[in-house]
Amino acid sequence: MVITEIIKKLKALKKTLILSLHIFSSLVEICDEIFLLKNGKIIKKVTQKDFSNLASELKEFTIGNRIEKLGLS
Repeated sequence: MVITEIIKKLKALKKTLILSLHIFSSLVEICDEIFLLKNGKIIKKVTQKDFSNLASELKEFTIGNRIEKLGLS
């Protein structure tokens, strides 16, 4: 059984599951809410209706961070 199937079955049983993932597309498929952590503390809670905004923010942050590391600016 694939892990996403297990998670979906737990969700159907109204169970709370805490996951640590870095693959955003997987999160969007199975989560009702996403909490962003920094240094072990919750810095943002995002519900399904705002997942697309979060995806854009994460892309901007990740790409911007990589460009800064190149030292081109």
